[in-house]
Amino acid sequence: MATLEKIRNRAGLLVIIIGLALLAFLMGDFLRQGTTLFRDSQMNAIVVDGEVVKINEYEARVNQAQELYRMQSGNNNLSDVEMNQLRNQVYTSIVSEHVLDAKTKQLGISVSPAEVFDLVQGDFISPVVMNSPLFVDGQTGVFDKVALLNFLKGIDPKQINSYGPAERDQALELRNIWIAMENNIHDFRLNEKYTNLISKAMVANKLEIEDYVAAGRTTADLALVSRAAMTAPDSIATVTDAALKAFYDGHKEAFKTDEGRTVDVVYATIAPSQADIDATFQDVETARRELIEGVNANDVISEFSDEQAFDAYLPLSFFRNAFFNSTLADELAAAEPGHVTDVNFSDNTYSVAKLLGTKVAPDSLLVRHILLQPGDAAIDSLFNAAKGGIEAFSNVAVNHSLDNRSGANGGELGWFTEFSAGRFISPEFRDAIFSATVGTPVKFTSQYGAHILLVEKATAPVKKYNVAYVTKKLLQVREPSVISTTK
Repeated sequence: MATLEKIRNRAGLLVIIIGLALLAFLMGDFLRQGTTLFRDSQMNAIVVDGEVVKINEYEARVNQAQELYRMQSGNNNLSDVEMNQLRNQVYTSIVSEHVLDAKTKQLGISVSPAEVFDLVQGDFISPVVMNSPLFVDGQTGVFDKVALLNFLKGIDPKQINSYGPAERDQALELRNIWIAMENNIHDFRLNEKYTNLISKAMVANKLEIEDYVAAGRTTADLALVSRAAMTAPDSIATVTDAALKAFYDGHKEAFKTDEGRTVDVVYATIAPSQADIDATFQDVETARRELIEGVNANDVISEFSDEQAFDAYLPLSFFRNAFFNSTLADELAAAEPGHVTDVNFSDNTYSVAKLLGTKVAPDSLLVRHILLQPGDAAIDSLFNAAKGGIEAFSNVAVNHSLDNRSGANGGELGWFTEFSAGRFISPEFRDAIFSATVGTPVKFTSQYGAHILLVEKATAPVKKYNVAYVTKKLLQVREPSVISTTK
């Protein structure tokens, strides 16, 4: 009750904050850290309640807003008017974030990572995602959840690592844009919570109600015509030198500029110390001992490794790449399940691996897929119809699958390895594919819906390996130092 009373006493300020917060919908806080190179006030773009936003941080967010606008609108050439609008939106967003963050922290309002996940992939998806052209079906104009999930799988870090250089750069750019959208989702939900709290704290008094009723009894017919000044031709206005001088004399403060500076900067590479090297080795050596002792491999990887765990059987060729130590791959190829390698140092990286198991199975499968609503009364009949062969399965997919993209192509999703299947939707999806019999449909239910899968073809069986991999890289840091400044 004390908190609500405090909100009522500051209702005017809070209404302004709400207005700013609701306008902070375009951009999230992708580059929150900013630069620490220039400390002087000349490099400040915005100061909000004593908190400084540097020019380069502001410009980075403007550039990101520009890229997001281009991607969603398809317009690669923004006009001066559109750029000014983007700059104003980014400015409003930054001010809103600083003001709203302070108030929500004071009131104990927060949005957890679990909430953000639910707003992306749960039953009540955030309007930030629902309204994005990236995830709208081009034919129906309706939000396509499958398109969203495909997009997320495509920008997963491990999936990005499997791309070529050009595709990797494009995927990293898309991932940066998605991070900004996730921040938007977080901020939008925070705004909702804050607004809901304020709406319950504001109560109209008797005089306000009487004024509102009285105003509602008065009506008027108006005709209003407006035109933006920037659309008017210059010829309709004449500006004299005297008028310009008078304006300048009355607004001299607006034309003042600070002195310029030339800054010389030297970047020095700071290499890891011997203590850093020893600590990194000890971490990987501890991980090795725990793998030998039988500690859960996923727990060991989570605690000690730079890379995430991935539980799948993969051909040896998968491990012969730049992201896995080739020496360890050669050792595992001749090892028995349970074998743990010694700690290896290569390319500034300590690594160790354990062979969890092997099996002989197809490397790739050609998969068809039908997505249905969970609890659909027609699931069993559609499943029986899909058992009639490739043509029958394709007809069911075309006419009934909620996955519009694959459904239009008879449900065909393409070829999958065990790795790509796991990154595509979920471990359940991967397991269903690689446990199925070629030519025999299977059905199962996941958090995304009811599925009917058909493995149409399979490559020849190969030996596949399930490997736990712990890797830690020694990092070098480039630190800037200002060595001189001149006017």
